[in-house]
Amino acid sequence: MRVRKRVLIICGLILLILYTARVIVVNKNADRVPVYIYDVGETVDFRNDYVDTVEECIDGYAVQVLGYEVVDTRELYERYNMGQADEATVKNTPFYCLLKVRIYNKDCDLGEEGGLMLDRYSLMGDNYMALVSENVFCTMYPDMPGTSFSLRKGTSMEFELPYPITRTEGCTKEDMQKKAPMLEISEFPNRKLLKAG
Repeated sequence: MRVRKRVLIICGLILLILYTARVIVVNKNADRVPVYIYDVGETVDFRNDYVDTVEECIDGYAVQVLGYEVVDTRELYERYNMGQADEATVKNTPFYCLLKVRIYNKDCDLGEEGGLMLDRYSLMGDNYMALVSENVFCTMYPDMPGTSFSLRKGTSMEFELPYPITRTEGCTKEDMQKKAPMLEISEFPNRKLLKAG
């Protein structure tokens, strides 16, 4: 009985060691996605990079981050005549990051078939990630069709993208003012991050 128990323990340890070694070898040899970080003000082409699927590619478009502003939720509501922010909204989303960007259609002829999906591009920091608030964006820009649209070839537009920073992200206004966030415009085959400040 004791011998059988020892054999089972030894076999279990051998399997655990082999499994651990395999995980280490696979992770060590795994291909990593190249990460490119661009400074504020640099114009970055999307090219054939995308966030989730290759259908998102918008070769011919480019984006430039011009800066950012951290705004209390109540102040944002006042600025854009969105009514009075209730206590629950302010408690859950104490502030927004308004990311100033210029988007260019340098050479894309796809028209409505291909364009931007702003809700795909996330705002990244050390301990948070936020997505554009479509409701706030549509209130700020009532003439826009939403967060998905295309630009005519050879044109550009400047926007402030509203990113809600919720209390669950654990980020304070001071954190964002000390270290500027970055805009992530693609994850594959290259990860592109644009500094906001």
